[in-house]
Amino acid sequence: MKVISKYFFILNVFYFFSCGEMKNEEQLNVLFLSAGSGEPNSSHNGKINHHKLRPKFLRNNMNITYSSNLNSLSVNILSKYDAIIMYLGAPNEKPERISALINYVEAGGGLVALHNTSAAFGGDKDFVNLIGGEFDRHGSGRFKARIINGKENHPALKGVAEFEVWDETYIHKNLNEDRIDLMVRDENGRREPWVWVRNQGKGRVFYSAYGHDGRVW
Repeated sequence: MKVISKYFFILNVFYFFSCGEMKNEEQLNVLFLSAGSGEPNSSHNGKINHHKLRPKFLRNNMNITYSSNLNSLSVNILSKYDAIIMYLGAPNEKPERISALINYVEAGGGLVALHNTSAAFGGDKDFVNLIGGEFDRHGSGRFKARIINGKENHPALKGVAEFEVWDETYIHKNLNEDRIDLMVRDENGRREPWVWVRNQGKGRVFYSAYGHDGRVW
């Protein structure tokens, strides 16, 4: 159940980005920006885990290109893609990368930010604002994030069932008030935002705290 749900999750997000405006013959081009080793069970490993998305993407007329090069966050490169998946932590070595990403989204690009991406770029305020929140701390364990009442039919959740899985239990800070929460996790009786969406300019942002390692992928 968890694998099927995860795949549907990601596919739904891209239908959400396209807003139903794309014709069937049009291909959605997606950049997957991440990192990772060759070890299949290592954490934060987009190098391996993006392959689990590729067959589903191709069957749904979506082309996925993997890169570990942070210089992909440039105006020229981002302009080639309809959306970008970010699954990485990264230092803020070149602020122009963040500026290029923000300009890309505001011009209509889609951004999917997964898991540790909320801790990327050293807490840069503009990047945190773009994502909608920032990683603070975590524990770990098995849990079931809950779909918020009334959000079951949101395009990003269509056909997705709640599922129990092991993952890191992220707690966030500096949350944007303009985000729309879709799923929450119980944190000692408090609802911790877990999956959300927000708009920025002409673009859309989707964030999910899921994703530490292969157990959730």
